[in-house]
Amino acid sequence: MQGGIATRHDGRMTARGARCRPGGIPVTKASRPASRAGRDPAPPPGRAAGGAAPSRPVEPPMEDTTFVHLSDLHIGDGDDPTLLSDTGETLAAVVATIRAMVPPPRFAVVSGDLTHRGDPASYGVVARALSSLPCPVICGLGNHDDRNGYAQGFGIGGGFGTGGGPAFGERMVEGIHVIVLDTSVPGRIGGAIDPHQFDWLAETLEHHRAAPKILIMHHPPALDGELGWKTIDPAATARLAALLRGRDVAAILTGHIHQDRVVIWHGVPVVTVSGQHATMDALCRDGLRSLRGASFGLCRLGPAGFAVTFVQMPSDRAELERLSRDTVLSFV
Repeated sequence: MQGGIATRHDGRMTARGARCRPGGIPVTKASRPASRAGRDPAPPPGRAAGGAAPSRPVEPPMEDTTFVHLSDLHIGDGDDPTLLSDTGETLAAVVATIRAMVPPPRFAVVSGDLTHRGDPASYGVVARALSSLPCPVICGLGNHDDRNGYAQGFGIGGGFGTGGGPAFGERMVEGIHVIVLDTSVPGRIGGAIDPHQFDWLAETLEHHRAAPKILIMHHPPALDGELGWKTIDPAATARLAALLRGRDVAAILTGHIHQDRVVIWHGVPVVTVSGQHATMDALCRDGLRSLRGASFGLCRLGPAGFAVTFVQMPSDRAELERLSRDTVLSFV
């Protein structure tokens, strides 16, 4: 895939021709100030006066960084009766909108459901579309994705191992530590995080300790009283909360529920975008009502904090589908 990066099952990411600052920003070395006559020498970089070392390494000051958050592309066969809209047309419109941004975003993330059926051909369509973005792209997987189809369609070879394992990884980009988790569970609508990923995450959170972190995961953490198909399971939610406690996590970027939403979860913003298939009517309390509509997140992270603005694509908000409460309760 030109201009993007793809996750591997072993926690690494492969860069594939990224055009916009590949590999993120370089880490510069702090210079040692010259000592003046009659004064004690200045302490070396990374050590405070008096000999006490800080708990985190010194890195260059962070500047405001703008990036975009896409999700739920659902690219597939236009004749598929379960596709509620022309997702290929919507992806083209979103890509054109991002390409017209001045200045361009520094990077883009996609939080899963890249395709509707997980076939390699659809991943090829996604890869070609995202390759035209003027920046690196970091992708995660969702419940509509297929790990082997993703590997084939994105041309990343056998990095997923026999049978296709979870696709997760990390990357430093523009001074931000981006961590991708794979919450998809084959055969299920709801999500989870397997023990191996949690072990990897515990180790990975120790990397780049002075850098702010952003987590990318398709399913958001569970909230009290929320239906299980919408989120990762409660046990995984509790373990994730424990792992992230006290960490410099600027935001968790998610998808899956097809709504623009921000939840402050244990002090961390959990941002969800509607994506590009359909948007769920937030006022419908009896089942699910799908409306025509698409959006992506325009994110900014800097010393003052994290901000997101939802960019709504033009739409008539027409009803596309309505599911009964009993149908929704049958989801797993």
